[in-house]
Amino acid sequence: MEGLGALVVRHVSCGNYAAVALTTDGAAFTWGKGARGVLGHGHTRDVASPMRVGALSGTFVWDARLGKAFLLCLSAAGELFSNGAADGGVLGHSTRADESAPLRVAALEGTRVVALDCGDSHAAALTASGEVYCWGRGSHGRLGLGHSRDVPTPTRVEPMVGKRPCSTAHLQPTPRCIRMHSFRSQPRARPQVGKTCVEVSCSSYATACRTDTGHVWRWGGTWDSAVSVAPTAHHPAASRG
Repeated sequence: MEGLGALVVRHVSCGNYAAVALTTDGAAFTWGKGARGVLGHGHTRDVASPMRVGALSGTFVWDARLGKAFLLCLSAAGELFSNGAADGGVLGHSTRADESAPLRVAALEGTRVVALDCGDSHAAALTASGEVYCWGRGSHGRLGLGHSRDVPTPTRVEPMVGKRPCSTAHLQPTPRCIRMHSFRSQPRARPQVGKTCVEVSCSSYATACRTDTGHVWRWGGTWDSAVSVAPTAHHPAASRG
């Protein structure tokens, strides 16, 4: 592909109208529609072929995700950068101002992020200690913070801290525990669930994480039918198969 030359691409992610590619030497290249600074080149113009994100030229970019109109980049050192549309506070910079070039998320400085994902207008990050942080648009309870308000800075999802038993409870937008059974549609409940998260994933209106015990915790709106998700749950509750 023109713009990448002989470089070897090890990761690619696409948004609605843009794409990002990461090479084996840690460089990030973006192209597509540049509206609201989503490409990270310091302007809002469209870019027809892959162009290196200059603001990250001194950073080894380990992972990257594109939302509806924003870009998240994770360095090999665990630093998180964001740019693009700030709708709902999804850039994590405490303000609602768009950014046309990657800016480090100050709220997570000193915290090593090891994985990230995003939906259309919210994001989730997993730290080296297994904690989950969410921020951005809060409708449908997708942030797992016990409410549906927008949150402009990364905030720890408290129900995912430590270990707690699963129990049926009232419906609210905080994590609910389910267990996948041979990846089929029926989850299986267990009385006690370990919650050291090892993976995090987002859809447009929901968030989920997988623990080291093989359980899946999810919160927010509708989810893929493969995990048989019930309506948004308030307190941690076990699905019954």
